[in-house]
Amino acid sequence: MSRQLTASDRNQLIHLASELPKGSRERKAILAGLQKVSDREFDYENGEIGVSVDGRGYDHYINIFYPLGNIGRRGKTVTHVQARIMGAGSVAWGHEFLHRIKGKNRASQALKLLDQETKAAKAADDNAYVHVSESKIKGIDNSLPTPKSQKIEDIKGRHIQVDMNSKPIRVYDPSYAKELEKSFQRYRFDIPHRYRFKVHSLRDEIATARSHTDVKKILTKNGIRFDFRTFMDSMYD
Repeated sequence: MSRQLTASDRNQLIHLASELPKGSRERKAILAGLQKVSDREFDYENGEIGVSVDGRGYDHYINIFYPLGNIGRRGKTVTHVQARIMGAGSVAWGHEFLHRIKGKNRASQALKLLDQETKAAKAADDNAYVHVSESKIKGIDNSLPTPKSQKIEDIKGRHIQVDMNSKPIRVYDPSYAKELEKSFQRYRFDIPHRYRFKVHSLRDEIATARSHTDVKKILTKNGIRFDFRTFMDSMYD
């Protein structure tokens, strides 16, 4: 599984994008990529709350998710509170928020601190734009980050590799394709993220599977839904 971006990684990419011409294809590609990955991990987790921050130029976003225990659970909801602060001087509001929230583990504490932070932004700049929104997200929504407490180690076997925390979970079975000597044929199962704990419980059985057919039997036998596909992947990419 590929390494997740850290806050330092994101800051470097944001800085790189800011130096590129506005409207350029490269700048748009970087910003689009950041948008996709910005919510895949939390910058701060403690108790029932998870916080992620993002700063782009004069825009600063503070995201609070709670309760973390509802993430990945069918029938449960997660509250997402987002504050967008724009034009409030050059202060990194998101990183200041992360510094002040250390040690706090309840949603009420995080929301109180967020209220203080947004008021401070307005006081720092009369022209500052501050907008706070709240939404409810289904616990099994794939856009939600995976809390550290729910992360599971990948499964690696003879010919099988399972990315346990990807969304959806992906099971790869690579084998040489006879008809194309310079290509690699991959069989992939896309499994809904809500099955990750069930798949984890079958890790020993999956790790010894010798083919995609064996994996298909294991998943079907245990009532795990999946989509199956075959594709070619160049060995030299």
